[in-house]
Amino acid sequence: MCFFRSNSALATSFFFFILVITTYAQPTPYDPLEENNWCYTYLISASKNGEWVHYLDSYLDGTKTTTVKNIRTGKTFELSNGSWGKFSSNNKWFKIRTDENRLMVVDFIKMKIDTISKVKYSYFDGTGGNYLITQSPQDSIRYIELDTKKGHSIGKSKNIAINPSKNVMAVALISNKEESLQIVDLKTSKRLKIMSGKNMSFQRLT
Repeated sequence: MCFFRSNSALATSFFFFILVITTYAQPTPYDPLEENNWCYTYLISASKNGEWVHYLDSYLDGTKTTTVKNIRTGKTFELSNGSWGKFSSNNKWFKIRTDENRLMVVDFIKMKIDTISKVKYSYFDGTGGNYLITQSPQDSIRYIELDTKKGHSIGKSKNIAINPSKNVMAVALISNKEESLQIVDLKTSKRLKIMSGKNMSFQRLT
């Protein structure tokens, strides 16, 4: 059994999503093992078009399961060991990182899940969500064209910034103890070097 929690805005929009049915039965002996079946359910977010919801079941034994469900068709994806995910702004994809540095990407067009290993951080592009940028635990940066699944390696960087209105990103690439600030066009893969130097260190890109 799960206790439902949510923020007020999402609860108002999706109140019809949760139906609670209370049944009455004879008391049964207490079984401590049944405590693991109790959980809190948190409604986390919804897709921009309102068709998909993302909620988390957190069980008393410490396990957790993220569920993404279509409230119109009932289609459900269960993703173990993940917590906070994100929908793309074009309603085509959902991503969530698991405890094992794996990134799970749900494709709502093909109705399948793709898994990307060794991901520390990930970002959708700012204009629609057709590109996925990932950063590995070793700070290797790459991006994927989600429609074609084509991947592009950029190099090593601890600092990246994604333009919210164009398909470009800024990266401070590290190579041979030298850092260079570059602008990468996600559509064409072309790069523009802004500046570089061995004594430069880019701490934050905004």
